Amino acid sequence: MRTLFLSILSLAFASTVFAAKPAILDNVELKWRATTDLKDLVDANLGALPAKITIAKFKDARTVEPKNKVGENKEDEKGGALPVTTSSDVSDFVTENLRQTLKKSGLDVVDSGGTYTLNGEITDYFVTETNTYQGNLMVKLTLTKGGKVVWKNTVIGTNKRFGRSYKLDNYLETLSDTVVDFATKLAQNSDFKAQLK
Repeated sequence: MRTLFLSILSLAFASTVFAAKPAILDNVELKWRATTDLKDLVDANLGALPAKITIAKFKDARTVEPKNKVGENKEDEKGGALPVTTSSDVSDFVTENLRQTLKKSGLDVVDSGGTYTLNGEITDYFVTETNTYQGNLMVKLTLTKGGKVVWKNTVIGTNKRFGRSYKLDNYLETLSDTVVDFATKLAQNSDFKAQLK
């Protein structure tokens, strides 16, 4: 009987230890999971601008290693950070979803031949999880017209949320809503809008 009890106790302990180590979020696919209300973006009234704009694929200039790392869980200071890596092209994900989000604002975004072209270098796109999920997107932007630079600036998008520990859905939501916040900050930039009139 004592042996049976010890066996059950050992099994329970092993199960607890195993459950404490979640599967690493490695080479996950980036999927659009935005939850942010677009009211502030729509209120920026980009649809009133006559310009047609082409958004070129942004350059991925992040210095994170490995290059496909987009997040990490840092809740366990002693156990070390748990990484989140992706099999997706980060630049494609950011650029395409920025295009689609700005289209929803009313801006006339065209695949090619726009009067203006927006280029960008992504210098930060990352989610850090401690007691909350905190996302950042930083892009150095250049707006050109007829090959001439008419506006340059660095725009930052952020997002912060509570969620379950080290869950893919929460990372995807944070990464997506960070792009929405970035698009909103860009849409609200008066100097950017002045160039498109």
